[in-house]
Amino acid sequence: MIQVQIHDEELKRFLKKSPARAGWANREAFAMAGGHFKNKLRADIERGKVGGPKGLSPVKKKRRKKELSPLYNLGRWTRFKVGIYRGDVRLLIGFLNVKGKKIRFGDRLLTIPAFVELHEHGKRIEVTPDMRRRFFPASGHPLRKTTTHITIPARPMVEPFYNREKNNIPKYIKKRFFEKFFGKQMPKLGV
Repeated sequence: MIQVQIHDEELKRFLKKSPARAGWANREAFAMAGGHFKNKLRADIERGKVGGPKGLSPVKKKRRKKELSPLYNLGRWTRFKVGIYRGDVRLLIGFLNVKGKKIRFGDRLLTIPAFVELHEHGKRIEVTPDMRRRFFPASGHPLRKTTTHITIPARPMVEPFYNREKNNIPKYIKKRFFEKFFGKQMPKLGV
């Protein structure tokens, strides 16, 4: 999950001079940035730009369409939330909990954030009899009787995206703040 708070002296000056209008413009700018960067993260996940195609077996690669990444279906669960925390506007982007939504993983049901965490960091999972039964229809080939564990490779999604965009997020928010505050397009600020 990406958490963004901005500490900019110029924005704070506007917040002191005109707290109502600047507060509204600030919340709107954060909401616009949340939507923009959430969509960018989703597109990156769906295209395989983050999370990467590495770690797929040849059988899986053959069955998949070229444009689909291993984590393609996780892209639709990206969310953003804007809130106020200790007086500052805060933006959260990532896989925030989706109420009641769970994914079947082997013989367990996992929440979306838990499932994403599993793929972000990778894990070695013990094969249960139920998992062994379900594996063939899901993958197209059976597990050997000697297979006792399955290793899920780490496929980081949020961190590489954040490292690439961390300088653009504050610029984008600042640009949108001035557009909302003054009610017109401002000169380009580098975004």
